Amino acid sequence: MRKRGLAPMLGIAGLLGALASPAHAVLPAVKVADCRTGKAPEQRLATFEGRMHGGKNVARMAMHFQLMQHTSGAQDAQPVASPDLAPWRKSRAGVSDFTYAQTIKGLSQGVTYSAVVQFRFFDAKGKIVRREERESGTCVQDGALPNLVVQSVRFAPGSTEKTALYTVTVANTGQGDAKSLAVTLIADGAHIDTRTVDSLKAGEFTQVKFTGPHCQRLRAIVDRAMVVPETVEEDNELRARC
Repeated sequence: MRKRGLAPMLGIAGLLGALASPAHAVLPAVKVADCRTGKAPEQRLATFEGRMHGGKNVARMAMHFQLMQHTSGAQDAQPVASPDLAPWRKSRAGVSDFTYAQTIKGLSQGVTYSAVVQFRFFDAKGKIVRREERESGTCVQDGALPNLVVQSVRFAPGSTEKTALYTVTVANTGQGDAKSLAVTLIADGAHIDTRTVDSLKAGEFTQVKFTGPHCQRLRAIVDRAMVVPETVEEDNELRARC
């Protein structure tokens, strides 16, 4: 199979800094933070965000990004070579949480991309004490993509005492249509329900209703499992006080 190369332009986003709460990053993880399509090569990009938590006996952390391409007809994903992806991204000494975002520009049309990230944990003497590897979700470059956003949550008294009716508004602000959208409501840490929206066209919105107990805090999330390719994955959740 002939491998498709990248256009010459590659961009790298810098260190984002420590996470707000170590509890959110106990295990290494990588996700698609941004995925943009376009007619021109410079418009097509993907940002992959790696996160890791040091823990006991870890003095420094590092991660290495490898871009992978998935093309139609190919059985396995193929690595994309680039000198800009060669360096290991290293944390400052002594930090407990490390987040790095790697942006790659000049992606090819008709290709689906992901990132494989190697995570390394070092002790105070510079010895590797732990190794991990994770693969991200995909960034699809085959045309216009949707962008799912939880815009608002409204509250009203429920049909019985101590219950409430929650109305979650979900919009598709992208250029492509979306199908089989899972909308999840979590109240005070408890899963209330997950409802499925069959389809949502570009530029449209819909309202999903839930009945549950009164709460203090809630989270409304669309496509929690990130199975729908989108231009941006960071706006799929809304947190609010009840």
